[in-house]
Amino acid sequence: MTSLLRRYWFFLRSFFRKTWELEDYPVEVRRQDATGIGSVGVEPFCAQIDGLLIVGTGSTREAARKSLAERFASYRAAHQKMPRPGTRAPVEYAATTEIKTVGSLRDDFIERVLRFNPAETFISDESRLSDFPEPVDAMADRIILLYGVDPRVLPDDLLTTIFRAILRR
Repeated sequence: MTSLLRRYWFFLRSFFRKTWELEDYPVEVRRQDATGIGSVGVEPFCAQIDGLLIVGTGSTREAARKSLAERFASYRAAHQKMPRPGTRAPVEYAATTEIKTVGSLRDDFIERVLRFNPAETFISDESRLSDFPEPVDAMADRIILLYGVDPRVLPDDLLTTIFRAILRR
């Protein structure tokens, strides 16, 4: 109930401001459980704006807040209108237009390189190799062995860039 009351408070305050900064949103910083499957590289602290799916992580509470501030700035730059503080914003999924064009390579790559179940894994045109918990060098070595492409020499680690390089080969 406290979270709901807090959101209402930030919602009411928002009517007295013309522009909204990060401080105008209800932010929760919490310690994450860094044990279990897929927890390699998980930061111990997570900062999130209540009602928005903008999250920052870090090794300290301050680092998580700084990461959140950077992601908030990116979100603001990509959106003409910010959601009112204290409200819930709709979830926006990244485009998958390019990912859909690679066909069965997507599922093969997810299973053999990322080591996830393709049916349970969402990747978008903006997904990067570095988004996954395993060290990039280990995954890069598998990509070289399986597909004959070294992702470390590509201009970025976007999966779409890697897929294009594999398909060109």
